[in-house]
Amino acid sequence: MGHIHHRTPLSRGGGTRSMCVVLCESRGRAMSEATTDQETGPTTERKPIGGNEADFEAVLIDGILGFSLSIGNAILLLVGAVSHVGSFFDAALMLVISALVAALFFKAVQLRTDTISAHLPRVVYVCLHALCFLTSIIGMFLGLQYVTAVAAVLGLADTLILYGRFLAALARKALMLVVDTAFLYPGILMMIIVNVPVPYDAVILSALVLVTIVVALLFIRRSYDFGEFISAADSKARSIKVKGNVHTLFLVGFMIGAFLLFIPLPFTLQVSNVALGLAFTLAGVGSLLMRQINERDTKDALRKTMGLASLVMLLPLALVSGEIRLVLLTCYSCYVILETITILDAIIETVRFNLIAAMWLISKECSVFFCGIAVGAAIFALFPWIAQMLGPEYGLLVLCIVAAALCAWLQIKVNYQIYPFASFIEEDVDEEVSAHIERNGRRKAQWHQKVDAVCEQYHLSPREREILPILLRGRDAKYIMDTFYISQSTAKTHIYNIYRKFGIHSRQELLDFVEDIEFMDFAMPDDSAEQEDAARQ
Repeated sequence: MGHIHHRTPLSRGGGTRSMCVVLCESRGRAMSEATTDQETGPTTERKPIGGNEADFEAVLIDGILGFSLSIGNAILLLVGAVSHVGSFFDAALMLVISALVAALFFKAVQLRTDTISAHLPRVVYVCLHALCFLTSIIGMFLGLQYVTAVAAVLGLADTLILYGRFLAALARKALMLVVDTAFLYPGILMMIIVNVPVPYDAVILSALVLVTIVVALLFIRRSYDFGEFISAADSKARSIKVKGNVHTLFLVGFMIGAFLLFIPLPFTLQVSNVALGLAFTLAGVGSLLMRQINERDTKDALRKTMGLASLVMLLPLALVSGEIRLVLLTCYSCYVILETITILDAIIETVRFNLIAAMWLISKECSVFFCGIAVGAAIFALFPWIAQMLGPEYGLLVLCIVAAALCAWLQIKVNYQIYPFASFIEEDVDEEVSAHIERNGRRKAQWHQKVDAVCEQYHLSPREREILPILLRGRDAKYIMDTFYISQSTAKTHIYNIYRKFGIHSRQELLDFVEDIEFMDFAMPDDSAEQEDAARQ
């Protein structure tokens, strides 16, 4: 077969575009033009915090000492309050009340995001942060466990709201470090503090709480560029594309309720707390290791196997001895905590790359998460009555069967992206958003067909086929570099090759190039073209 040169007509203002385009510009000039539109636009792209050594202080102080220690301290205070309460039922009731209070707090913040963002300065969040943690510490010293637990979860909630935009502004590696430290820290301290005499363990924790309060006061004096204000309405419309996190969050929260099973174990409180601390530590270390391998596939596997993990690790609890039961609960807790870390990462990444208000999305997702905790804890609160009727072993078996069955059912809904309680925990979709969904649904299939067709016609490589949709969503070379773990020069080379093959020089030309394609204008395959030429001759 001889060489055939054919043209692929694309409807672009009445003209045609050759499939083989010769660029007159040099490689260096083409690569610079490939990013001209993002460098010379009306707004300058913000550099992420932690992307260079100069930001080390910000990541260490505000990220680790501020956010990570605050989240860790809240976890320690909550675990201490729950584990020191009188009975299993009181512990479950305390967790239910604390989770419901947190869910209501987040839901209220979500509904008033615009008002809070516009009228409340950061100093108000810091004052609430200090008030919650100081109240929790006072409750701990006075033995008011319910006060300690509720104030701790409110402090955790306020920490997420206070540092939400800061987390979204962090570079990807800095965000990983901060989030992983938030779970590594309470695990390590939990294993250490159980060996400290009673008066001094509370003193150590109080001192660490004071550190976070001081850091939060310094945080409001720092001037970070968090970008322009994003309204709740815009966030709601943009979040339509990323609703999958909500489904998983409820299931993860539900699975946390099984942590209560540490209480009736035939071991001392110190042993149980060490086991739970080990679970937090292993989850943090596992998250760090997971980021060094195939992170995307690992996260997807975690999300799809939560129901299976509950079946494998919860059902045998009533059939094994105390030591093995402790090991199974520790492994189960580690798995759920690792999934929680993954979900928190996903929320922050969604805020950053979908231009969603951090306060709005964090509140929306966390309200579902804490609802799941409340439901899970409420189910396990039935253990004393079931054990009284059937005996401790059979009662535990029945309870684990019910919990595992619910997890499996929820997992099926998660895998199929169907959320069974959407009418209760998700807000109604108004007419404007419904119209937006319908328009997107009609255009989505055609848009994907255009992208696939242009990739085939212009012989894009497998990596270029992955990068093209990202460019069409308005992302830059930095985002591509972080997504595929490649260098910035490699990312720009891929962009240059795509632009070269299409014969374009800017992001706007790329959008126009794909948007203006009409399927009827695409050339037929080479063999069909040859047959048509022969027939004409």
